[in-house]
Formats: sequence, structure tokens, C-alpha cells
Amino acid sequence: MNRSAAAARSRKHSAEKADIGPITAVANPERRESCRLNLLLFLTTYFPDSCGLTPFGADHKRLISRLQDAMLNGGRFANAVYRGAAKTTISECAAIWGCLYGHQRFIPVFAADASLAAGIIDSIKVELFENDLLNEDFPEVCVAIQHLGGKSQGARSQTYKGKHTHITWS
Repeated sequence: MNRSAAAARSRKHSAEKADIGPITAVANPERRESCRLNLLLFLTTYFPDSCGLTPFGADHKRLISRLQDAMLNGGRFANAVYRGAAKTTISECAAIWGCLYGHQRFIPVFAADASLAAGIIDSIKVELFENDLLNEDFPEVCVAIQHLGGKSQGARSQTYKGKHTHITWS
């Protein structure tokens, strides 16, 4: 067997395995578009098991409005609210909203220590990996994440139609 032919077959196999394959169409374009500029609607629509369980109070709505304004118009926002007010959940889901719609390219998330910050990143990964509504309406993102199978090492070589997806988690 020719070594160069075997190497070429191996490279081809690796490239095929790294490609995410076809991406399905958006299941509900109207639902997706209705949330583009409305963070509150996005939270209650796409996260019914956390953000949609009970109505948001005035403090929550003020927090969500400030987050939305910072995402859409720039600026800084320190999220300081009393304990148990779903600050982390709202912030995680707002970061997803900002990235999925392209409102922000990079969204820093801060926590008290590195392990808590890693937990926030893991929570965001889980939503993008397992949330059926996000998968239906944002397949161009979720399919690539699901193709990794929870293993971020594959992100460096992952492609779509031969072009790198450039997924990084940090």
C-alpha cells in the first residue's frame, strides 16, 4: 500500500468527519424574528422552563431592559440585584440572545471565581446543545455545537462545506 495514498484517504476521512453536514431550515422564522429586538420575549419564548415559569416582576423587567439596551447600544452594565433574583439565568440567556442575533460578537461573563465562570459557560453550552426551541430556530449555530458532541477539542477542525466554523469556548 502506498503511504501517500493511505495518508490522503486518512485526511479525506478526517475532513468528512469534521464537516457538520447539512443544516436544516429555520422551523419558525416568525418566532425567531419576533425576538430579534425583544430580550424579554426571547427569554420567555425560548426558555419556558426557567424564564417562563413565572411572570417577571418589575425588578426583573428593569434588569432585562438594561441588559437589552447594553447589548443593542453598547455600554457597560453591572448586574447587581438581590440574591435569588435569577440574575445568572437571565444573564446567561441574554448572552445567548446577543450572540445568536449578532448583537454582540463577544460577551464577557464575570463570576466570583473561575469555577463559577466555567459553570456559566457550561450552562450556556447545555442550552445551545439541548434546547429544542433554539435548535429549531437557530440550526446554523446549534447543529455545529451538537456535532461536537460535547467535546470542544473537535472545534478546531470543525468545518461546514469545507470552511472552519471557528467555535471557541473560553
